[in-house]
Amino acid sequence: MSEIFSMIFFFHQKKETSQCMKELMLMVSEVKMKLNEWGYQEVGVFVWDMYLIFEKHRACDKCYYFGQKGIRLKAEFEKHFKKVFAIWDVHENSSLV
Repeated sequence: MSEIFSMIFFFHQKKETSQCMKELMLMVSEVKMKLNEWGYQEVGVFVWDMYLIFEKHRACDKCYYFGQKGIRLKAEFEKHFKKVFAIWDVHENSSLV
């Protein structure tokens, strides 16, 4: 999560994206609050909220570097999510490959 906050801070400096970044910061803060207060009753709702953040970041992004960083961050989230919940891709564990 701290990587998200550092990306948001950088973009907050740019005038043309400041409103979008304020909305993104609010979204991240809401997810953090829900996590701290056990506000998620279903894992799927948490995942949905995270994907909304990734989509909002993609929509706000005007800088290639941070766009790529956002893509990597989404991939890291997916990797850790699958690891925590022991979810494997069918192709990863296929004995036919």
